[in-house]
Amino acid sequence: MRRSYSKKANKINGFTLIELLIVVAILGTLIALATPAFRDTVEAANTNSQIKVMLTTLNLARSEAIKRGDDVHICATNDGVDCDEDDWSEGWMVFHDANGDADGLSGSVDVGDTIVRVFDTLGAGSTMTYTGDLMS
Repeated sequence: MRRSYSKKANKINGFTLIELLIVVAILGTLIALATPAFRDTVEAANTNSQIKVMLTTLNLARSEAIKRGDDVHICATNDGVDCDEDDWSEGWMVFHDANGDADGLSGSVDVGDTIVRVFDTLGAGSTMTYTGDLMS
């Protein structure tokens, strides 16, 4: 009985070391080129998200002022209970000032005032700056 061996049976399928190194080099180059663009995309998305949080805050304060027919204030806070002058790094809050004595300084939230919502900090490495007089 005669056995026939096919040439295909002896052929080993797979990749050579050279082929794998070339693929790894190409992938490394693509990743190196894509990383700065990806970082910019992530930063833009983060900034967009932070802007939406601030717009939400302003819209909430506006709607509460219309609903209550009275002044509603936004101030910096680090404890969610009272205002802190110029320290927006820990968050801010929206509150209804029942007696009209709020000035954004410590002690602005007193008996009878209603805290509508407290917002947390914007996130790591984020800063919020403003120009002009916010009290006018």
